[in-house]
Amino acid sequence: MEESSKERFERAKTDLGATKVTGAPLPPYLYAKWCRGAMDLSGFLPLIPDPEDAIDRVTGLDLTAEKFRDSYESKSIPVMIEGKGLVDSWKAMKTWTVDELIDKYCSTHFKVGNEYGRPRRVDMSFSSYVEYMRIQNDEAPLYVFDGGFGEKAPEMLTDYSVSHIFEEDILSLLPERPSFRWLVIGPARSGASWHVDPLGTSAWNTLLSGRKRWALYPPDALPPGVTVTQTASGGRDFKSPAMLYWYLEVYPNLPPDQKPIEIVQEPGETIFVPAGWWHAVLNIGEVNVAVTQNWAGRWNLSGVVRDLFAVGKVEAIEKLKTALEASHSSLLRIFMDAYALHGPSKDPLILAEGCSSRAEFLDSFTDSDVWVPRVRDVVRRVYGDDEARGVVEATISPLGGGVNAVFLSTPSSWSQMEDGSLHRDDSDVLTNCPRVIKFFSHLQGAGLASWASEISALARTASVADHRHVTPKLISSGHLRSNDGEHMWSWPYIVMTQVASTTGDEDEPIPVGAALPSLTQTDLTHLAEWLARELYRIHHLPPLSDAPPHARTQAHFATHAKNRIACARECVQTIEGVPARLVDELSTYLEGCTWTTKEDGQERATFLHGDVTSGNVLGVEKDGDGIDGGQWTPIGMIDFGDSYHYVGSDPTNAGLLDPWYDIACMHVSIFKCSIPLLRRFVKAYFGNMVTYSPEWWAVRRRRMMGYVLSWEFEGVRFGWTEKGRTAWESGGNWHDVEEMVFGNWE
Repeated sequence: MEESSKERFERAKTDLGATKVTGAPLPPYLYAKWCRGAMDLSGFLPLIPDPEDAIDRVTGLDLTAEKFRDSYESKSIPVMIEGKGLVDSWKAMKTWTVDELIDKYCSTHFKVGNEYGRPRRVDMSFSSYVEYMRIQNDEAPLYVFDGGFGEKAPEMLTDYSVSHIFEEDILSLLPERPSFRWLVIGPARSGASWHVDPLGTSAWNTLLSGRKRWALYPPDALPPGVTVTQTASGGRDFKSPAMLYWYLEVYPNLPPDQKPIEIVQEPGETIFVPAGWWHAVLNIGEVNVAVTQNWAGRWNLSGVVRDLFAVGKVEAIEKLKTALEASHSSLLRIFMDAYALHGPSKDPLILAEGCSSRAEFLDSFTDSDVWVPRVRDVVRRVYGDDEARGVVEATISPLGGGVNAVFLSTPSSWSQMEDGSLHRDDSDVLTNCPRVIKFFSHLQGAGLASWASEISALARTASVADHRHVTPKLISSGHLRSNDGEHMWSWPYIVMTQVASTTGDEDEPIPVGAALPSLTQTDLTHLAEWLARELYRIHHLPPLSDAPPHARTQAHFATHAKNRIACARECVQTIEGVPARLVDELSTYLEGCTWTTKEDGQERATFLHGDVTSGNVLGVEKDGDGIDGGQWTPIGMIDFGDSYHYVGSDPTNAGLLDPWYDIACMHVSIFKCSIPLLRRFVKAYFGNMVTYSPEWWAVRRRRMMGYVLSWEFEGVRFGWTEKGRTAWESGGNWHDVEEMVFGNWE
């Protein structure tokens, strides 16, 4: 009869010379360890999640490379792929059983360790490991995790193949690439504790036999019980309990909204783990055999460059750059943007802030030791002595402002209602209210221009009664310090109110981008109509008679549009899958995309927002009590630093601005290329002022296509490609792409 788990445990204690006292209970710590080591995990399964929270499970037969890229890789969404059509032809599916592997590789030494290799991995012959695996009763057993198995047993590499959906592997261009593939074998209770895969890579993991319980958190959610420390080489070290311990001691105490995303992997299934995602694995099958690889595609190339710089692998970065220049020029711009962001900076203004790279400089905007004193300094300048004016700061929190440092400062004197909500007192709105303090950096050479343009924008919108609750109110502006040789950059700033609803008792406003997944059709319809009304009002503000110093005017817009169109080819080459024939046809197509100002006067503007994206339109949740029962209501627009202003006395002047510039950005970023929403917007914006026709629309949509093709930032530049791909993959030209993105007018 087979020896029981308890018998093995008692024998092990005797073999180790432990004192055995008949009938004496084990100490609680040892008893708990024994219980964990003796657990049967065959039924240790997660609860069935709600469909909206579950990881997609798709079949390999239906998953094309394009669908994988569009639905999962580009959006950083995990997916479990069933084996048919993906791995069912692998020889390894039949031959990588423990019995067959021990026949072939009994004397081959593989690396073994436990829980992500701590404290270190050691070599063990496969026959010795299998013997250990069959008799052990450890709570966190050793398991094979060998990144050199392909060199030790080259024939194993012929037993499987990398699926076509994972073929784009930029790191394969390196002559000496870091470890990237691993053989994984272990018994029940073994696995990998919480970690993020190295060097910004994504991973696929195919299970050949056994069963695995996967747990995942998105990149911005640190798993409970995990600590992260910086290593001497610049990398990160993760300290986490063994997974069985974590599941038994941490997991049960987590509220539902803090539990991980979970899924059980069956034999033949492949899981895709996007770059940056936290993940952990607990083997629950008796014997579990898997193969896994890390790789880098265009969607995580920036993260790879970031992490290579972080660990000091400069030589590898330069070799990767050379390889991309030689054979992957379409990826070179993505690489160079990441290089400029994460590489060592020579910018004296960045160095003066004590930072070594542009990324570190941007990250420093969340450093309270640096910025809280600066915010308080500005507040004191605006309001004088805090105690005398009753403006004592309760909280100062970063809001995230891209290349600018933006903070919310909430006074302790902000009154609180009985239900806990904050109350806005309009009688003293400029003194007794949450304030946004925005410092403009020098990056992109636009600091002073953005500062002056936003000041002008807020002053212009404040002059129109309809805009007073739609845009922030300007309280003050100035320079943090003099622009002398010591400090070099003056840090121009503005102080403004936070956009809030007219009633003042709603929840914190949130960007439409964060709300989009939960918006109802009613919400979206009213959003389109609200944007039409508010953008029309903004576009037709009274013109300026004089140009404010540094502010952007119609002349700057004409230059900007021309320069961006000239960069369109370079932008398009960074988009995966665009056929070479379309790249070659781009210059000819763009000749008809230029703003000529010959359209009817209603299609000209005296003001452009310049960045009508999903992060710059705010709203509040209404819990079913919004417009016509909607769940969310738009309340305002922010971030006018990219705005353009018409200066002149003649509103019919041919030098006016193009409103379709804002509309094109909005359509891609907020409407996600929804043609019905765009049509609803256009009809609400123009009403009966224009004559709608297919010919009229063809001219406008072509110009909008030119704007989005050459947009400076990725959110808009890449936002149209999912629809555009449908056209070019069927052999269409740019006119077909344009029609697919913006639709026809019938």
